[in-house]
Amino acid sequence: MPVLAGANGATFTFGPGHLDGTAAPGTPGHSVIAGHRDTSFTLPGNLRPDDPVSVQGRDRFWRDYRVTGTAVADARLPWHIPALAKGKSSLTLVPCAIWYSRNKRRRGDCEITRPIYQQPRHH
Repeated sequence: MPVLAGANGATFTFGPGHLDGTAAPGTPGHSVIAGHRDTSFTLPGNLRPDDPVSVQGRDRFWRDYRVTGTAVADARLPWHIPALAKGKSSLTLVPCAIWYSRNKRRRGDCEITRPIYQQPRHH
């Protein structure tokens, strides 16, 4: 599934979006991808620690991540992107509201395990 530029309602109509101001997946820094949980972005609600996640970048190369944890966050409160060691890459997947609350978001935090390769691994 393609990830579109921008994480907003207009983008989410067509698929998940990459949050402006965060690193591109696989590059140094923290990347955030968000989307509608009930249409094109159902994965984050099912994530468990140690689950594998593969993301293809604009360069068409793939990166492997591993889920390090999940959490439920209140969308009304500020969220700060975690600090990383220089040169490290991490990813957070965030679907829109949890079905029982318009203000809660389930978040999947991931660390990179395989920085770049050409074909996706099939788990």
